[in-house]
Amino acid sequence: MKMNIKEIQIEFTPIIDQRTKQAEIELVLARFDRIHPIVSGNKLFKLHFFVEELLKTPKKYLVTSGGAYSNHLSASAYYCKMYGIRCFGVVRGEASNSTSHTLNFCRELGMEIIFCSRTDFRDLNEHAAATLLNLSESDLLYVPSGGFHPLGATGARIMFDLIQPNAPTHIVMAMGTGTTMAGFSLANENEIELIGVSALKGMNDWNDRFNYLSSNDNHKKPIIWDDFHCGGYAKYNGALIENMNELYINHAIETDFVYTGKMMSAVFHQIEQGYFKAGSKVICIHTGGLQGNKGLDSDLLRF
Repeated sequence: MKMNIKEIQIEFTPIIDQRTKQAEIELVLARFDRIHPIVSGNKLFKLHFFVEELLKTPKKYLVTSGGAYSNHLSASAYYCKMYGIRCFGVVRGEASNSTSHTLNFCRELGMEIIFCSRTDFRDLNEHAAATLLNLSESDLLYVPSGGFHPLGATGARIMFDLIQPNAPTHIVMAMGTGTTMAGFSLANENEIELIGVSALKGMNDWNDRFNYLSSNDNHKKPIIWDDFHCGGYAKYNGALIENMNELYINHAIETDFVYTGKMMSAVFHQIEQGYFKAGSKVICIHTGGLQGNKGLDSDLLRF
């Protein structure tokens, strides 16, 4: 069933415990993970305008890229199946005998998977993708990994519009490419403090990324918390797993270890450090991606 992203209803889950009571703040989780069983979180929004553009042109194919456990790839595969679009997924690294559950799922949905070297992956663009796939460049639309493109940010700003009526003082989200945050930054006209929790280690080009993704320089830059990545992208430690299990046991909230789990761990740490003033209303964005947890040992998580 095709979806109108501007009419999606978002659930909001309050998180009340001793920490929020002592800090005298309101902590709420915006459940973008619940908008769709497959294309959940921010993925639907970042893909929307790419698909809309493709459907208005004679282009025949959507080509995108990601890692072997990419939420973006699985969402792209589903979205393309929903709209009857032939799609290709370029995967970083060499093919192995045991492919990931994510790539198997993408294949089941009809996505054609092609592996490429890490060097070629870094240089992917529409022209390089057409050459790799032996397709005419005029026939395909290339979606960069994670929707990292102004069109992706344009879709993400609709997420901001859906939660703004709840009058937050702060909005916190995990960041990978920065595309979703750029969309929020563009839409933020009410001096809401935007905070991004980096899921990657050593990212020092956020300003360049936001300038590329945004159509103007008037947007307010977000605050970046870059000490909660657990060593790098898709890295984790015992403290993160413990925090994720605690959140589930106490509040029945499932998170993933790549993005939202790290973001919530960061938020609770900062609450304990007194970051948020009394009276603050903090809305955290659950960006979905729970399928990524299937890459963990089965006995780590309690959900």
